[in-house]
Amino acid sequence: MSNNFEENNNFFSPEGTINRRTYITNFLIVETLEAIFYTTPLILILIFNPDIMSEILRTQVGALPRWINIWGLLTVLAEVAFLYPSIVKRIRDISGNQDNPNWVLIAVITPLLVYLPVPALIKQLLSGMSFFIVICLMSMKGKISGERPKSEVAKFNWGAFFGTWIWGLINKSYLTLFAIPLFFTTGFIPFMILCGIKGNEWAYKNNEKPLEDFHKSQSLQAGIFSTVIPIFFVCISIIGTLSGTIAFAKYLKKHPDTTKRVENYAQKMVKTTTEARFKQIEFTDNEYKFYLDPVEWDKLPKQSKLNLFQVTESYVVMSIDKDFDKEKDIAPYIKEYNKTKIYSTFNNEILAEYYLDEQKYNELTEKYNKKEISAKEYLKALTQGYKLNENPTLP
Repeated sequence: MSNNFEENNNFFSPEGTINRRTYITNFLIVETLEAIFYTTPLILILIFNPDIMSEILRTQVGALPRWINIWGLLTVLAEVAFLYPSIVKRIRDISGNQDNPNWVLIAVITPLLVYLPVPALIKQLLSGMSFFIVICLMSMKGKISGERPKSEVAKFNWGAFFGTWIWGLINKSYLTLFAIPLFFTTGFIPFMILCGIKGNEWAYKNNEKPLEDFHKSQSLQAGIFSTVIPIFFVCISIIGTLSGTIAFAKYLKKHPDTTKRVENYAQKMVKTTTEARFKQIEFTDNEYKFYLDPVEWDKLPKQSKLNLFQVTESYVVMSIDKDFDKEKDIAPYIKEYNKTKIYSTFNNEILAEYYLDEQKYNELTEKYNKKEISAKEYLKALTQGYKLNENPTLP
């Protein structure tokens, strides 16, 4: 047999072949690293920096700031570089041929093409193709590895999956300790799966029992961890939520100014993101005008159009700074909503508006108070005031 057909589990070597299991393992390692250096930091940046979130929301089609695109591209380049040897070996194993440069090129280049300045539909197609290639590499049976005897050790370990570092301490598999810092990142889930896949191999290195006894021991641990860990996390979540809510309520009672600061921050977030969504916002005595590119509007699903208009309503109420008590009466809101409109930047065509006659509102409210109509019917009648332009004139 050629050296290129010998099994080679060296992560960085493109020589030989690897089976499905090893490819999945290498993929999970790369995904865990990607979560540490890209996904988790990006999420934290977006949470703690509303201005960047606003920049992302500047268009409704999800255009990202250039620096995030560059960061993402560099991350994908690093992922492809790390996975390249595994891709070469896996394709060689699947096809049973010496080399398949065309398939390797497709598998390597496709994820990078997603970052080209092409229409969103093409990006989606490329993303789907990239995902399909990954699934094929993970699921297709190898012509070379398929002829080799299956390992009696290399089986999924549910105890390692659920128990991670606790299971690792019991079985002297200390690589699982990485689960502790990864718990605070998006890399925890892929690392859990990695522990499940590699758990038996890690534990068996330190095993002094016969193989049959080893599997019985791991089955027992799997039963315990797969029962105890989920129950533990459910209990911790409930206790944490309750204790956190009580502690926060007590804190607000002692520091009433905190509520105002939270409200101000939330209002700032809404106002900042709303201003980023629209090309122009103009308030007059008779109207509150929000200008949007009709091409962006046309691409939105109907529900997203409605949600966007409701965002403008919230912006209006916060901006006009009137003391409304919505729990007692929403009539003042109706008056302001009737003045709110989204206009096309192309030809000033109305894209969305709301109108509900005050007399009709009063009649509906009276019927609701007398229990002549249900809350569901009442709310449905109120929402009928929304008028969405589903066929705007495009440039």
